[in-house]
Amino acid sequence: GGARFNYVDGAGHVTVCGRALRLQHGALPKGWGFFAGTMFWCRPQVFAGLEQTYPLACFSAHGDTDGQPEHVVERAFGLIVMQANKKIMLHDTEILVDHPSQLYGNPNWADTYDAFQEGAAQKLDDAPAVLGAPLSLLQLVQAHDGYVCGSWSGTLIQYDQCLQGLRHAPVRLLQAGIQNGGALEIWGKYFTNGRIILGCDTDQRCAELTFEDARIKAIHADAASPYAKTKVMKICGQFDVIIDNSPSAARDSIAVFLHYFPNLNAGGVYIVEGLQNLAAPAQGGSDDTSAHAFFRLLCDILQRPEWANQPDLCARIAPFESAHDIDFAIFRSVQSVEFTPALITIRKTAMQALGQGSMVWSDRKAIAP
Repeated sequence: GGARFNYVDGAGHVTVCGRALRLQHGALPKGWGFFAGTMFWCRPQVFAGLEQTYPLACFSAHGDTDGQPEHVVERAFGLIVMQANKKIMLHDTEILVDHPSQLYGNPNWADTYDAFQEGAAQKLDDAPAVLGAPLSLLQLVQAHDGYVCGSWSGTLIQYDQCLQGLRHAPVRLLQAGIQNGGALEIWGKYFTNGRIILGCDTDQRCAELTFEDARIKAIHADAASPYAKTKVMKICGQFDVIIDNSPSAARDSIAVFLHYFPNLNAGGVYIVEGLQNLAAPAQGGSDDTSAHAFFRLLCDILQRPEWANQPDLCARIAPFESAHDIDFAIFRSVQSVEFTPALITIRKTAMQALGQGSMVWSDRKAIAP
């Protein structure tokens, strides 16, 4: 059964599908019809074996006109019901059930459909313009008219890729290192549903910044200091995005991470920018104690959940323990660590221990014991 409007006269709408239909069904009967668009409901046993009825050789080459497999089979549904002498139900304000030989399909359906399509197109033309996709981070920076903000185009693209899943969420963002304040304005435009956009910078002039967007705030402090964390926590205690954009020294980047990663919500993203500088000894220590080495160590801990029993990992952690007050419990909430040419991205999970979990089998059959 289906909508009366969509029940079409077969003889008047067979088009170039007739060759394939006649090959499979013989001479086409009078009075048959089909539901245009193949929109109907049925008893499935009526069409059992349909895939064997129509080998690919009986179809015309696919093109822009009728004769393709989908058009032939659309009409074949009606023929099969006609030849099986089954009943069809036509439904609108009044329901009619009868054998197909006693029913009449819409002979002018094509004209009616074309008129409907033209009307729909006209409505689209008259409709107000629909806003397109939101501007990318790169486009927002290029179009920005406010406090100065500068970044590499490749870095902006990488930010877009790692933050796209949070773009429309009510995020709370913390950024250490805000340049001239323009970065915070850009994030305000990027996260249109964001709740808090908070920046922290050692430059005293940042304390004088004012923003039209009430969600944006800036504080003057060294993000790695306990004083800065106290000021940050007075404004917001938990964040969904934390960005470290001021790695003046490897020691600072590690300290900022240890300070604020516990305040990142599950499902949140912690980003360190300036990866190309973090590996250099001149930026804060030897290769073994650089921030670059620290975040590589996070990867190894993540891949080896029993790290506490691994002598090599313990030896690599020791230099960082002597320089920082590390609460190793935070490592258990690291979901992933990703390195790109400009960013390190650490994602957080609510699980206390990821690991591999238990083995899950799809079946018990195997080709070997």
